[in-house]
Amino acid sequence: MTYKEALDFINTASTPGSVYGLERIRALLNALGNPQGRLKFIHIAGTNGKGSVSRMLACVLTAAGYRVGSFNSPCLVSPCEYLSVSEPQDTTKGSSSSGYTSVSSFGCIESDDPITVNFNPVPATEEEFSQEAERVMEATLDLLAAPLNKDSERSKFFSVNNVNPSIFSTDTVTVLRPTTFEYYTAMAIDYFARRECDFAIMECGLGGMDDSTNVIPSPEVAVITRIGLDHTELLGDTLSGIAAAKAGIIKEGCSVVAYPSDKEAMDVIKETCKKKGCHISVVDPGKLRIVKEGVLEGDTVTYDGSEELSLSLLGSHQALNAAVVIEVVRALNDRIQNEPALKQGAFSTSAESPVYPSKYNNLHVINNEALRSGLAGTVWPARLMLMSKEPPVILDGAHNPQCMSVLCESLARIASKSPSTLDISNNSVVSGDSGKTNNTITNVVKEFSDISVIDRSSCSANNRFIIITGVMSDKDYKDMYRQLAPFAAKVYAVRPDNPRSLDPEEIVRIFEGYGIPASVSDSVTEAVELAKAEVANGPGADVPRPLVGVVVTGSLYMMKPLLTK
Repeated sequence: MTYKEALDFINTASTPGSVYGLERIRALLNALGNPQGRLKFIHIAGTNGKGSVSRMLACVLTAAGYRVGSFNSPCLVSPCEYLSVSEPQDTTKGSSSSGYTSVSSFGCIESDDPITVNFNPVPATEEEFSQEAERVMEATLDLLAAPLNKDSERSKFFSVNNVNPSIFSTDTVTVLRPTTFEYYTAMAIDYFARRECDFAIMECGLGGMDDSTNVIPSPEVAVITRIGLDHTELLGDTLSGIAAAKAGIIKEGCSVVAYPSDKEAMDVIKETCKKKGCHISVVDPGKLRIVKEGVLEGDTVTYDGSEELSLSLLGSHQALNAAVVIEVVRALNDRIQNEPALKQGAFSTSAESPVYPSKYNNLHVINNEALRSGLAGTVWPARLMLMSKEPPVILDGAHNPQCMSVLCESLARIASKSPSTLDISNNSVVSGDSGKTNNTITNVVKEFSDISVIDRSSCSANNRFIIITGVMSDKDYKDMYRQLAPFAAKVYAVRPDNPRSLDPEEIVRIFEGYGIPASVSDSVTEAVELAKAEVANGPGADVPRPLVGVVVTGSLYMMKPLLTK
């Protein structure tokens, strides 16, 4: 099977859209020999921060000497990204198999500081992807060819149309094949098992309880990142309802680590842990200190007695994400060190989500050096990524109001060129360089309900950004752009490569309503080149100058042309 044939199969033999339920993915994995039973998982759900936590954690575990599989979505350049593995001895600068541009340790494409040891996940080659797709195709065809009765695995691929569920015939059923995402999930799990990964990090695609990644057995650690309102048409319009969906990944026998979200969400998560008998560790912002604030580089932080840790990922919000990673590492180390207690039955071993103590036999504790190296070397494309420094071009896939508030916080910091640019607390605070607690920790935790809390005094008429943006039509884009508008000197609107994308003319109307010059660009690459020239040479008379730089944001679906060669 060629790579094109593999993609054609996945795209044509799948059920369109999102279809809840784990029956199809369970049947498919069963046909593949249940590879999920051969892996140790870390499962991550949440509204924001899943990818950053996943990526940092993968790098830390790899720096500790483990082979790690990473499943993240959506892909940016190629579906090969769904099958990503990081090897301890990997010293490459990146993956050429999926057409990536090489990146430095600080996520900057144009840099003189290349990675010497790369701990980041590397996508499968097209050949490896095709081989895995062929295995899944054969398993699918075997299931569809099997006898059809109410007890067969084949029945999981069918939906019954208004008849008694015990009755099956070709006249009363409709084929319901796996969705594209379910195919990618099955391929990733099988690929990670065949690569004999020590850990597999699975990021939920949507929700948690009914997400296809929840087919896995009890993970070592279930991680819940920041929870906010997103995908409300599917998950509900309350934080408690969304939290319940995310908490669906918590299973008996696992450890739980949670980002400090709103109390309404945290109450649901803690109650779920209580019912499942799981210990939960919630990140404590009071134990997190920013020692040095970065502008076009990451912060240096300490958390709960840790040594100073330099983060490669930009933005003050990454400090709390790093704290989540530290708590996950501690939870893993506790499980590894307490293997005798596991053997004595200290953890639940229900049939639904078993814990196999023997799987800890060959594991070792994750030390401080691995934590330091992994956090310093993490690259996460298109998440506050510095594409170039002269002039600054920042890529960020902020796609909901919560993400946009975090991006705006970082833009305020960059525009001011000085720390502590936000003021949403009455606390007495000073910058991290003074050695006292920095208020940005409170800022990150707070759910922004009003953009007036962000101090935009630094974004005067003389230091704004040229914004290049596109967005999905089902997002709360009006609130997103309401937050972004004070930072915009000029806007180029583009259409992301997705059928759900918003008409760029609507984006133009929104920003023109704020009195900001805006126009439609045929492509994101064209817009970037125009914007860079304007920053370097000066914009037209209708745009104030000097300009700080260029920001590309609104959707991850528009980043591919900027990340490929």
